[in-house]
Amino acid sequence: MAGLVQNPIIQLTGFKHSEKRALVKLLTDLDCVYFLSPEYKHQCTHMIASKPSRSEKFLAACAAGNWVLTKDYIIDSAKNGRWLNKIQYEWGCKNPSNSQYPMPIESVPKIWREELARSRMPGAFYNWKVVLLINDEARRATFKRVLHAGKAAVYHRPRSCREITHVLTENQNYTMERLKNIYKAPYFPVEYIGQFILE
Repeated sequence: MAGLVQNPIIQLTGFKHSEKRALVKLLTDLDCVYFLSPEYKHQCTHMIASKPSRSEKFLAACAAGNWVLTKDYIIDSAKNGRWLNKIQYEWGCKNPSNSQYPMPIESVPKIWREELARSRMPGAFYNWKVVLLINDEARRATFKRVLHAGKAAVYHRPRSCREITHVLTENQNYTMERLKNIYKAPYFPVEYIGQFILE
């Protein structure tokens, strides 16, 4: 049915244990689904962030065009017994005077959400075909989740190199891999993912 408001699917990022516990207690009284996973979940529609950061969940939420909101969204909604309009709680909606970050990083989630909605692109990395040259499996999985959130196709070691658009590698491998130029695509250090989203 058109016009039905979907209940938010929430994740939290950057909170200390006691603060997270208090927010989860409030969430249990609101109509929503929430994940307490340390990893980004692709079902997430609303990321509640303690502050802007380069964390997996923050970057993935930006890349997916999710709402990235302050904790006050949960607190004020719980006080009212219903979900409030999220626009005023979005990171980047206003620049608090006591902010420890310059305006640009606070505005990133809003900018990506609006740009992806305007362009109708499904994610920030749409049409990227990426090779991840990262030896550590856990680290590779983290970057893969961020790229998937932004709708990139991700390969570890593809058989065909023709369609690869980006090669992301660890700093220690960057020069050596670039010299080999196996994939005939631009090579970047993995930190490029965060730079692309945040800058």
